[in-house]
Amino acid sequence: MTPTRDPSELAALYGVQVGYRDAFRRTRRVDAEHVAAVLRALGAPVDEPDGLTQVLRERWGTLVPPVAAAFAPQPPMLDIRVPARAGDERAVVRLEHEDGAITEHVVRLAEVAPHAKADIAGDTFVAKRVPLDGLPLGYHRAHVSVGRARASTTLIVAPAKAAPWDRKMWGVFLPLHALRTGRDWGAGDLTDLRALLDWTASRGGAVVGTLPLLPTFLDDPFEPSPYSPISRLFWGEFWLDPEASPEAASPDVRALLERADLRETRESLRRARSVDHRRVMALKRGVLEACARRAWSTSAGRTQIEAAMRDEPELETYARFRAATETHGTFEGWPSDDLPDVEEDRWRYHTYVQALAREQVAALGGSPATLLFDLPLGVHPKGYDAWRFPGSFATDASGGAPPDSFFTKGQDWEFAPLHPQRIREQGYGYPIACVRHLLRRARVLRIDHVMGLHRMWWIPSGAEPHEGAYVRTNPEEWYAIVTLESHRADALIVGEDLGTVPSEVRRWMGRHGLHRTYVVQEELQDDPARAMNPVRADAVAGLNTHDMPPFTAFWEGIDIEQRRSAGLLDQRAERTERTRRDRKRRALVRYLRNRGFLARGARDAAAVLSACLVALGASRARAVIVNLEDLWGETEPQNMPGRRVGSNWRRKGRFTLEGFAARSRVNEVLAAVDHARTGRRDDG
Repeated sequence: MTPTRDPSELAALYGVQVGYRDAFRRTRRVDAEHVAAVLRALGAPVDEPDGLTQVLRERWGTLVPPVAAAFAPQPPMLDIRVPARAGDERAVVRLEHEDGAITEHVVRLAEVAPHAKADIAGDTFVAKRVPLDGLPLGYHRAHVSVGRARASTTLIVAPAKAAPWDRKMWGVFLPLHALRTGRDWGAGDLTDLRALLDWTASRGGAVVGTLPLLPTFLDDPFEPSPYSPISRLFWGEFWLDPEASPEAASPDVRALLERADLRETRESLRRARSVDHRRVMALKRGVLEACARRAWSTSAGRTQIEAAMRDEPELETYARFRAATETHGTFEGWPSDDLPDVEEDRWRYHTYVQALAREQVAALGGSPATLLFDLPLGVHPKGYDAWRFPGSFATDASGGAPPDSFFTKGQDWEFAPLHPQRIREQGYGYPIACVRHLLRRARVLRIDHVMGLHRMWWIPSGAEPHEGAYVRTNPEEWYAIVTLESHRADALIVGEDLGTVPSEVRRWMGRHGLHRTYVVQEELQDDPARAMNPVRADAVAGLNTHDMPPFTAFWEGIDIEQRRSAGLLDQRAERTERTRRDRKRRALVRYLRNRGFLARGARDAAAVLSACLVALGASRARAVIVNLEDLWGETEPQNMPGRRVGSNWRRKGRFTLEGFAARSRVNEVLAAVDHARTGRRDDG
């Protein structure tokens, strides 16, 4: 359908950018038809002749906006929008504080100068900006009345900056599925993660990072990616340790665990070179179902489950949703407050595994080291969150990225983006719950694609990735949520700001105390004087990320061949990339030698890796994260973006925890990083 007019005015109201600067710093104009398609996905009346007037009248005819945010000590400023003829009417503002207190403000509108004005089809509206003093930090509700008009809004009062951390630290990273131990079930679990936390702390480290531990579909549909979770509000049962459940000591469960066929299957999965998610989950499920039956049959077990359901109001509904999808397939047209009939045993199973997950994740807090969790950008389109909170998502579009030098056709990440206006109308309830879920158990939170706090590339349904446009959010409100939740959890917040990121994003991050991401592979220059760009004090630094090649593959150019084989580079681009990489390697070697981090004559991957990590350790960075697989020269990536099949999210680590903990090379490098960070020496 063709829009009846130039959609740019309507686009401005809905936050749709009609132009942007691409990865090559060129200004791109979005085709009018693509702007119109994105507007339709937002629900804008782009095909109605008087659509612009409709929207303006609706916006200005609403007494107050749905959200107002402020950073202490500044009070929230509430825009009260009234017809210009309102005269000497009073605005009564009844404030419901988060703690239950009630206060009231009365404002004579004639005494407040207009902040903004709009003439709409012969009617004039004005906005009067009113400060609401005396509100503490938190989420509050304001109920406003002017004459017969009534409206309510959410007020967010937040600290200006995220919680401060004044000490340097270091830690390690390893995907939990890749963590092998002498007791695993074919993939690492929460007991193994506790062991890794304790070992890291014993080496002087303060943090362990891993991929998201959220639930994913591991049967039909099958999507093991941790960045396409069923929900961002619950834990994945895949990561449970059945033997650590209270019910594992019961005779019936113990007999099941000791069966020869179970032990043989477990040993086979443990020996396999990659994770077989379906078989691992099927094996665990058989035991966890027996545990669930046992728990529901005892007063102690039932008490624990019921306590979890009281603490997590969504848990019962989530369990019924999971049971329904197992019985009826993925949802299609189910109302968000109603589900098909489900089998009681399936529902009880899912309530039990979530109650157990709460306990096992909570037990991780007993380690001296803390967790670094990721907040994924999206959720599975057929998952719980997409079903339960349909108004929060734009179901006629998907999030992605425009074309760049790596993905020349753009990217479609195949999840529905959050709808900026609707989540405002809901007071950001769903996003706040997602952040809180992770910060209950982690002291460091990494926000995937932090640019999403400002804008997201929307691809309308049926369109190609390049046929989209950026849709802006309300960043002040997002940062208020993040800084407030950071203080409540005393958590360090890291934004993943790699790639093509507008400068305004990093200015906002600095203003509100979010840490930057520094990755050597991204920062390398071919100038020996500054081959490694300076590391900022507000950075969390490392050599790579889970979406990048391990250091040895990068250093030896193996990743270039991998990209060529995957069809991501043509022959000419491969030659260009190899030439560019060689210049950067030479520059880095000279840079590290000149600063005393690398011995003369050394240029192999292992030596340069150690030198880079010590250089990062000696830098101003708030934290340095060491990818454990780099320490033994791994060359295969955990995830190759753009590859939909193969080893993504499946590859196990080459060594068990017991094995790499005993390797002198691993311990020497970590001791050197610890010394560079703290000045401590390992005399062992």
